[in-house]
Amino acid sequence: MNVFFNASISGKREFKDNYRQIVESIEQLGHMVHSPHAIGRNIRDIAGETAEEAGAYYRRLRNNISRANICVFEVSYPSTGIGHEVTIALNLNKPVVALHVKDRPPYILEAIPSDDLQVLEYSLNTLKRILTDAVHIASEQMDTRFNFFISRRLSSYLDWISRKRRIPRAVYLRQLIKKEMSKQREFFRER
Repeated sequence: MNVFFNASISGKREFKDNYRQIVESIEQLGHMVHSPHAIGRNIRDIAGETAEEAGAYYRRLRNNISRANICVFEVSYPSTGIGHEVTIALNLNKPVVALHVKDRPPYILEAIPSDDLQVLEYSLNTLKRILTDAVHIASEQMDTRFNFFISRRLSSYLDWISRKRRIPRAVYLRQLIKKEMSKQREFFRER
């Protein structure tokens, strides 16, 4: 899979090792990672860009997000630029994994009601497991989209359960279906 990764350049002073380990972990899972500036660029590089260079960079950024199967962002360090990139990815219906360390949650991202967004706490010790699970869930979202209408009451319940369990609504629904599916021996005999 093609995975887009980005994080705050300003946050690099504090989280540079985390950024590297995220990229390495994604690669170890067998995925291609495109990381436009989280690792290689610094604030001086960006400050020295002309308007034309900045525009070209933005076009490449949108293109890279568009071509990605999944987008992963490290969001422990507040960044409006990274927030904007998350919004671009969600608007393109890309599964998004937003990673943050303990005590540094991205409150605004946690409030976004999107089944395509996973906001997950990690440590360097749990990173590989968190990414393995998150990429698996995100890849399931890529398989088939299924839209249906529900009542406002059901929608309110799904919103409540999503906040309470800190999981996207779609993840909760998939869990319910899988639980029910495991009880249906007839389904597995027909496969």
